[in-house]
Amino acid sequence: MASQLEPERTLSLNDPDILRQVNELRQTDNVTSWFYLAREYLFLGLVLGGTIAFYTYLEGAELSLLWAAPVTLLAVVLIGAGQQRLATLTHEAAHYMLFHNRLLNEIVSEWLCMFPIYGTTHSYRVQHLGHHQYPNDPERDPDWVQMLRSGHRFEFPMSRFRFLWHCVFKQVLNPLYCLRYALVRASYVVDKGEGTPYRMERRQSRVMTLVMVFYLLALVGTLAGLVLLGNYLLLALVSVGIWLAGITFFSLAPAVWFEDYFIKSDLPIRCQKCMRITFNTLVLTAVAFLTLSTGKPWWLYYIVLWMVPLGSSFAFFMILRQIVQHGNADTERLTNTRIFHVHWLIIWAVFPIGNDYHLPHHLFPMVPHYNLKKLHGLLAQTEEYRRQAIVVEGYFLPPEIPPKHPTVMDLMTSDR
Repeated sequence: MASQLEPERTLSLNDPDILRQVNELRQTDNVTSWFYLAREYLFLGLVLGGTIAFYTYLEGAELSLLWAAPVTLLAVVLIGAGQQRLATLTHEAAHYMLFHNRLLNEIVSEWLCMFPIYGTTHSYRVQHLGHHQYPNDPERDPDWVQMLRSGHRFEFPMSRFRFLWHCVFKQVLNPLYCLRYALVRASYVVDKGEGTPYRMERRQSRVMTLVMVFYLLALVGTLAGLVLLGNYLLLALVSVGIWLAGITFFSLAPAVWFEDYFIKSDLPIRCQKCMRITFNTLVLTAVAFLTLSTGKPWWLYYIVLWMVPLGSSFAFFMILRQIVQHGNADTERLTNTRIFHVHWLIIWAVFPIGNDYHLPHHLFPMVPHYNLKKLHGLLAQTEEYRRQAIVVEGYFLPPEIPPKHPTVMDLMTSDR
């Protein structure tokens, strides 16, 4: 009698061979992320440099400054996308995946990603790890609370018109919505209380807050005055003097004045403060020196081409991503988010650096972004992933007719 064939084994997410391959995808190093950082800074440098060169050309050609308006608008959009990409690299650092070396992971993330966009890595980490443990939980997910405070937590499903109006057009037509999102996100502090590690053991004292505000105001005011005087040596000496005063204060301030999280950072909070004022002092002093040496309004360039995007296009792209990654989803492991296959421009600006493979990331958050596509292919071999994972194709419109998968708008709306 011929032997009966054994049925093919059905793989699951807990299969030892699957988990072994996932573990291989978790490997990080101290080299790979330098490429991604260099790529983002090259892009930002080209946009900023090209825009400022265009301003110089207009001035030299004695053309109307009205020509600068469309170029500036394009630059603001592109720079906002670049800023979100920097923030996404901090997302890697929040999971200790930017670099294998923990100290290098923290320092590079602060100096090259978070300080430029006025954030800090560890405060973001505490919020983000809480989001991973309690995705879409209205009581415990820090992202849910932050979005509620900024006015961007919507009830889904909604009509297509309401989705386009509230999530897209209203954000563009009234810049205050994006600005509010940026300010709430920048100032939001996770403190979920006892019973959870996502809490603060001590909040920053008001004295520390006032000193930091006074330091920045004093630095900006002094630099502006010294630029008017036109003295390079005095500008350098005073900048160093103000910086030394700030470093001395933060080095000697009582420990109880500093905030302290239950989840500890690899960098002492005192060190973080000193690095942050050092960064801000270097940037503002560089702007002053460039203004003095070139006679060009570099302070205006900094405001228009860096600060304005932070409160507008950067926030807008973050909103477009954050709303739909978990909107109209539940709290279950395989259905709290999705995989997004959308146009490459939308991936670049809205779902950059692995955010398009958001479900694989939530399932195995220690896999670096450059391995998430491989992880998705690996998980697709399992029965429960194939059955429950939602693949999205297209943000507003499907890439083909008839569509094989829902669009983002399909998932968020009720009138399909």
